[in-house]
Amino acid sequence: MAVKNKTSWISESFATEKHQGKESFFISGVSLEEIVAKVPPPFYVYDAATIKRQYEGLRDALAPYGISIYYAVKPNTALAIVDGLYKLGAGLDVASLGELLVAQKIGADPKKVSFAGPVKTDEALAFAISYGIDVINVEGEEEIERINTIAKAKGVRQRIALRINIEQPTEHAAHQIMAGGVSKFGIDEAIVTKDFIQRVQQLPHSELVGMHVYAANMLNTETFLTNVTNICRVAQKLNKYFPIRSIDFGGGLGIPYAESEQPLQLATISKKLGDVLAAFPFLQENKVALSVEPGRYIVGQSGIYIARVDSVKESYGKKIVLVDGGVHHLLRPSLVDTASTHPAYNLSRLDSEEGETMDIGGSLCSPIDFLRKDVSLPKDTKRGDLIGVFVAGAYGWSEAMPYFMSMHTASEVLVNNGKFFVIRKSEHPKTFLKKQILPKENQF
Repeated sequence: MAVKNKTSWISESFATEKHQGKESFFISGVSLEEIVAKVPPPFYVYDAATIKRQYEGLRDALAPYGISIYYAVKPNTALAIVDGLYKLGAGLDVASLGELLVAQKIGADPKKVSFAGPVKTDEALAFAISYGIDVINVEGEEEIERINTIAKAKGVRQRIALRINIEQPTEHAAHQIMAGGVSKFGIDEAIVTKDFIQRVQQLPHSELVGMHVYAANMLNTETFLTNVTNICRVAQKLNKYFPIRSIDFGGGLGIPYAESEQPLQLATISKKLGDVLAAFPFLQENKVALSVEPGRYIVGQSGIYIARVDSVKESYGKKIVLVDGGVHHLLRPSLVDTASTHPAYNLSRLDSEEGETMDIGGSLCSPIDFLRKDVSLPKDTKRGDLIGVFVAGAYGWSEAMPYFMSMHTASEVLVNNGKFFVIRKSEHPKTFLKKQILPKENQF
């Protein structure tokens, strides 16, 4: 099975071209062979042009309504990617002290940074408040009181927004439940009463400015619009208790993981969104600042995880392609059960037409270590071939188990403007040992 014309649904940056007499895979004009000659697999490679198109397409669709985009750093924390998106105009949504440090490292204006997450340590809160972060999305009354105490000690007043666990979430997969029903995220909508708001407003070093909801994994236009409607409904109710000045609609914008899935129709969303927002006059009356915080939507389709075939074996009539990487680098296919749909191709045999159904297994001594199940690969797939697992730009390195079984970590490569750059080097297992301490007296 040839890969020609099989990856354009993922990104127009991915193409095959004749190179030195054979078909080769290119990423924005840079050949994979050129990268592999300098960077040994396994590694991630990201395409800057794809990231830019995703960001600018969403930006243009939402711009008529003044909706700001905050890149959710969580899916891909690579400094080069965060820096590039910030320079395109994105704000940053962070969810840990480490991600706060990423924002600071690239020189982000703290007024373009928001801070979310169900657990925020005192260290992280103190850092965020000292940094001058724009808003902290709070998850409970106890957290609000801690913020007030820390802000008081620093002699400042910190802006906060309530993360609401709304009662009417949009549809989503069970493993992605982040709102509706029992949840570790946010404050139940029913709890946010007038008395609750009054208690919060009495805290002199916390300024309540708005609300935040992350409710769904949105794969289609109607789901997105329903999500916006539900959030505005809750905001309208809360506006009776305090003036809503900001609403963060969260993230969860979906991307296709299979050719049969349709991408979000941004033109349709842009066309219909005006009527949805117009149904809530308080948005204009209060001049409410609106924002979204996509992560995966912006970076997911830009990334490919590259691993080299170690061997091909047959077990009870089925071929298994064993590669030198695995779920310690790319956990998502196993974690959220996309191992049956995650696009994967043999990028070394683009001219091969005859395919056979195979599994792609990793190098770990673990039964979960499969990058792809039941994928059609060329019958002549063999040792040394390069396998590419696509749609790996989000929740790849950042969600990995890099030290599991003490393997090499994966490098990260960025293709930008016709060149490629190593943006994170691989770590050898020897470096892991340097981080451990063996006590002098260690007799059990």
